[in-house]
Amino acid sequence: MHRISIVLRSLWFLSALLTSAAATNLPFQNLQLDTPGFPGQPRDWVASDRVATQLDTTLKHGGSASLRIDASAAPQLVATGWEAAPWRGQRLQLSAFIHTQPDQAAQGVLTFGPCTSLPCPAGAQVTISGPHHLDWIQMTVPFHVPSTAQHLSVVLTVSSGTLWLDDLSLTANGRPVVEAAPFLGPDAHQLTWLKTHVHPIRTAAPPQDDSDLAPVGPLVGDAPIVGLGEGTHGTHAFFTLKTRLVQFLVQRRGFRIFAIEESPALVDAVNSYLQRGQGAPEALLYGSVWHTQEMLALLKWMRMYNTTAAQKLTFTGFDLRSTLPELTTLQELVTKAEPAYLQQLQQLRDGLSTAPYVTYGPIDPHKQPVYQANRALAATVLLHLQHQQRAYRRVLSAPQVETALLYARRVWQFTGMPLFGPYDYRDQMMARNVEDLARAHPGQKLILWAHDIHVGRLAGRMGEVLSRDLGAKYVPIGTLFNDGTYSAIPGAGHALVEGNVAPPMYVGSLEQAFAQVGGPFFLNLRTVRTAPEAAWLNTPQDVRFIGQSAAPQETDRENLAHLFDAVVFVPHSTSSLLR
Repeated sequence: MHRISIVLRSLWFLSALLTSAAATNLPFQNLQLDTPGFPGQPRDWVASDRVATQLDTTLKHGGSASLRIDASAAPQLVATGWEAAPWRGQRLQLSAFIHTQPDQAAQGVLTFGPCTSLPCPAGAQVTISGPHHLDWIQMTVPFHVPSTAQHLSVVLTVSSGTLWLDDLSLTANGRPVVEAAPFLGPDAHQLTWLKTHVHPIRTAAPPQDDSDLAPVGPLVGDAPIVGLGEGTHGTHAFFTLKTRLVQFLVQRRGFRIFAIEESPALVDAVNSYLQRGQGAPEALLYGSVWHTQEMLALLKWMRMYNTTAAQKLTFTGFDLRSTLPELTTLQELVTKAEPAYLQQLQQLRDGLSTAPYVTYGPIDPHKQPVYQANRALAATVLLHLQHQQRAYRRVLSAPQVETALLYARRVWQFTGMPLFGPYDYRDQMMARNVEDLARAHPGQKLILWAHDIHVGRLAGRMGEVLSRDLGAKYVPIGTLFNDGTYSAIPGAGHALVEGNVAPPMYVGSLEQAFAQVGGPFFLNLRTVRTAPEAAWLNTPQDVRFIGQSAAPQETDRENLAHLFDAVVFVPHSTSSLLR
C-alpha cells in the first residue's frame, strides 16, 4: 500500500492543473487509452508498476489498444485524474470496459471520486470479480461531485489475476463529455519560430568566458532573487551549467547569497569553509544529492572567490527536512547557556524518534497524537529560546544565538509535515525561509539552487509563493532534458547511484519538441507569452521532472511559460559524478 499511496499522491500533484473550459468538455486524459506515451505505456496515466501494466494491441475493446494489468505477482494500481472545479455539483457517470480471463479469478475495484489515497471513502466504486464468460463487460460508476471537491481521480486497483481496461468515457448530467484531442507537438511553422528564438548555450566553459550567457542579464535585470532549477538532482550538465550561471550572477550582476534546497546544519559547515577555509571541502554536503564532483568544483571556486573579494559569498539553506543535526547543535548550545533546559530538548528528540517522518510518504493516522505532541513541544522549545535569547547572549556569541533560534524554528517547521501535508506545506515553509533570508540580508541578492518543482510557479509550491509575494523581484529559470542517465535513488532502501536511465520523451511532450531543435539552448519564455506562434508553450503540455528518487516515466502537465521566465534545454543527460 505504500507504493499505491505514493502513486495516488503523485496523481493529485501531476493533475492539479488539468482544467476544463466548460462542464461538458474535458482536457485530453487519454480515456480511450489509444495514445501511447513511453514504450508500452498510455499517456497521462500513472501506475504502481509499469512492467506489470502494459498496453495490449492484440486484445482490445475498441481503438488501437487496451491496458493489461497483471496482478498475479503483486497488487497493481492504475489511475488518471483532473481538476474537479468545473464539475462541482454535477452528476457524472464513468463508464469503462473490463475483460478478464475465463480461467482466472481476477479481483479488482474501480473507483471514481476525489481520491488521494486508498481507501477512498468519498469516492464511488464498483467491484470487479472474475472470471467472466463474456468478452468485455461494461462497468459504470455514478458520482455526484460535491462543491468542495478539488480533483477527480479514476483508480483501478487489481488485487489478483489479470484485467484488461479499455474505452473509458464520461457523461455529465446525462450528456456525453467531449474529451479534447491530444497535443502531438508543434507544427512546422511553430517549430521554425522556436528555432529562431533559442540561444545556443554551453554547459561548461571557463568562468571568464560567458558571452553565451548574455541573454541572462536582461532577463534578470534588477531582480534580487533568481531561482535556478534542475529537472533532475543528478544530471552532470545541470550542475555544470548552473555553476556557470552562478558565476555569471556573482561576477556580472552582484549576487552574494547562495541558498540551496538543504537544511541549515549541513550547509553551515559549507559556509565555514567558504568564509574561513575550515574543513575539508571533499567531505562537505555528505549524504545529500549535492555530494558530487560538480558541486565540489563550485565550492572550491566560491572559496577562491572569497579569498580576494571585498564582499564575500554566503552559503546557506532554506529547507526543513532534517532535525537530528540541528537538535544536536541545539543541545550543545543549551548545555552552555541553560543546562536545566536540556531535558525538554531530549524529550523532543525522543518524541521525533517514535514516529516516522517521511517527506513524501504516506501519513499514519494512528500516529497523529504523537505528531501533534511533537509539534506542540517543538513550538514550546522555540518560544522558550525566543524568550531567553537576551539571557543566552550573556553566555553565547550573537551568531550562536541566531543559530539556536534558526535551528529551533526549522525543527518546529519540520514537525508540521505529517500534520499539514508534505507537498504544499514544505514548499510554503521554504518560501517563508527564503523571504526571511532576504530580510536578514537587506540590499543583497540571492541565488536559489533547487529542483524545478520548487523553483517554478507550480500551484502551492515555493516558486508560486515567491512570485505572489515578490512579483518581478523573483526570476525562476528551469532546466529540462530529453533522455540519458542521471544519479538518483533507484528504490526504497537503496543508496544514491549513478546510471539510472531515462528513456526519450514521447511525441506530444515539451522535451520531444525541444529535441527537434537540438541544443543545449536557452529560451526566454517571456517572449513566448506574447507570440502567437508560441501559444503551445503557453498552455499546459506534458513535461518530466525527476526528483531524488528514480521515476523516469512520471510526467506532469504544466504551462512552461507560466512556470519559468526562462528555460535551458539539454538534449542528453549524463549522471552527475558522485563523491
